[in-house]
Amino acid sequence: MPEDTQRLDKWLWCARIFKTRALAAKVISGKGVRITRNGRTDRTGKPGFSVRPGDTVTFTKEKSIRILEITGLAERRGPAAEAQKLYIDHSEILSQKTPPTEQRTFMLDKLFARFRPSEDVVEDENANLKSAVAALLVEAARADEEYTDEERSLIDEMLKAQFSLSPEEALALRTSAEEAQAAANDMYGFSRVVKQDLDRDGKMKLIEDMWVIALSDAEKAPYEEMIIRRLIGLIYLEDSDSAVARQRAAARLGQ
Repeated sequence: MPEDTQRLDKWLWCARIFKTRALAAKVISGKGVRITRNGRTDRTGKPGFSVRPGDTVTFTKEKSIRILEITGLAERRGPAAEAQKLYIDHSEILSQKTPPTEQRTFMLDKLFARFRPSEDVVEDENANLKSAVAALLVEAARADEEYTDEERSLIDEMLKAQFSLSPEEALALRTSAEEAQAAANDMYGFSRVVKQDLDRDGKMKLIEDMWVIALSDAEKAPYEEMIIRRLIGLIYLEDSDSAVARQRAAARLGQ
């Protein structure tokens, strides 16, 4: 392993995020960890995955979402003051007493803030909707744990078409959505925005696009189908609507 990299489980232990290296490995193998590197986010379930300074590690610990930017590596587990120099903590630790709905709203607002323009730019009133749609498309693409360049390109084209974006804008939105989806505990917050802000035709188009992603590799898509079935219930569509959307998606793919 190169000297400028370190095993993920060892880094989490050296940074004193987990009390033992075995516990860190168990969390990585069980729930998985999102790694963001050079603007690209992927999931790993391998404790031996190599991380390096500049990576952002996102995972769930004790019902809280942790978002840690790696700033250094360590060969040993030192005192707390030393360990804290290994990362920048971008997460907000919520109280266990905070109701689940308030936690979701808090985290959703935090995630959506990444999509909002700076203060010197006119704010886009559809920013939250764009973010939610993009994150759900990424959710569908990552459902089978194989997030390909083809799927990334598909999402970019879908975002360009739905929101009249330039290629650069679509890329920026999709990249931010990858980070937001990785940091989210579930898709409830994204689906809530879609339920409120998209009309029926818009919801059907979203489900159709998700089916295009699911069917694009010409293989069975049980995991993607599970995600879509969960979503249609959350946005008040029916199974029959999903079936229609799937037929349209298959036609678009020439299947």
